[in-house]
Amino acid sequence: MKTASLILSITLLAACSHEPGPKPEVSQVPTVTAAPYQPDSGSLAIQCGKLIDGLAAEGAGNSTVVIRDGRIASVSAGWSAPHDLPLLDLREYTCLPGLIDMHTHVTETFEDMTDMKIYLQRTAQEQDALSSKHAGDTLLAGFTSIRNVGNYEAWQDRELRDAIDSGKVVGPRMQIVGFYLTIPNGGGDLIIPDMQPEDIPSRFHAGVARTP
Repeated sequence: MKTASLILSITLLAACSHEPGPKPEVSQVPTVTAAPYQPDSGSLAIQCGKLIDGLAAEGAGNSTVVIRDGRIASVSAGWSAPHDLPLLDLREYTCLPGLIDMHTHVTETFEDMTDMKIYLQRTAQEQDALSSKHAGDTLLAGFTSIRNVGNYEAWQDRELRDAIDSGKVVGPRMQIVGFYLTIPNGGGDLIIPDMQPEDIPSRFHAGVARTP
């Protein structure tokens, strides 16, 4: 799992539930909201007031999660503070693993549907910036894994996934499809009024099936 995913899965989502008390103290916690970063790196100890691990029927009480080199090394009862690790104090909070979103269109925006000419007007640099912002926003919302189910321009999600995997972009782990699978004029085909399909670049029709 990526460093950002591991740390944010516990630290950011911890704010989902908390009891009144002082703001948690952060001591030398690695920055995970700005690229470049090194995937599968970073070490940290996290003290949790409660812990939902996704396995037990009920959340556990006081717990300590230890992350070493970007991976969860141990989860133990009680609060401990390994002397060789930075410590994140979330004793007033409930910690839980990162969420998984099984249906995203992370390279696109809802507003694009109002005028689909934008897909032909947006530059590669603008598209990269849009995809990167959505990836970062998704991670900061607590989703550490997503399944992207389509984009009009072929392979935009693959490019974003590879940029995240290489540490150039901060975002969740991605499962991708590459492009929509559809029929001519179907829901995944880029159709623009007053434009002939042949005048639209082929990368916007990559998933159109015209034969059995």
